[in-house]
Amino acid sequence: MTYKEKSKHFIENEKQFQLGMIPTEQSNPVTKNLSADIMKDTKLGVKTILAADLKIPEVVAKAMKTKEYKKLVKDLVRVMEEGKKFVLSSVGASGRMAETLGYMWRKFWSDFGKTLPKHHDLANRLIKSGMDFMTGGDRALVQSVENYEDYISFGRRQTVEANLEKGDIL
Repeated sequence: MTYKEKSKHFIENEKQFQLGMIPTEQSNPVTKNLSADIMKDTKLGVKTILAADLKIPEVVAKAMKTKEYKKLVKDLVRVMEEGKKFVLSSVGASGRMAETLGYMWRKFWSDFGKTLPKHHDLANRLIKSGMDFMTGGDRALVQSVENYEDYISFGRRQTVEANLEKGDIL
């Protein structure tokens, strides 16, 4: 089966796990001609990238007003209050972003605990509340692993390995 046939089959038949529309995974109208622009004129290509980057604050502000974002904040607060865990996980560039955000979480609370020693215990508890992993594991770091995120069985295995319990969020 060709990659096009596999893609078509997945979209039409695989219902195990489909995220729906993810804005960050959609084509950006600002950069739709980036390949041609950059081949024609490097300066124009860089300007195109920067023009897209300038829209990031607007896009983020809009996302932060959604009911999904408000639910995420509510769930994260609950996790912290109840001593539960949250896990950031994805594949590819999003997986690397999940790992980066996880590192930033741990670094922030580590620095917080050092800066405000009387809150050291709180900082350590919050460091432990956040986890991150690359869906597909170490193999996904060195080789593109297509569709790992689309199979419940593999995700289940990774959540078992992460010791997720009732009340934790992924």
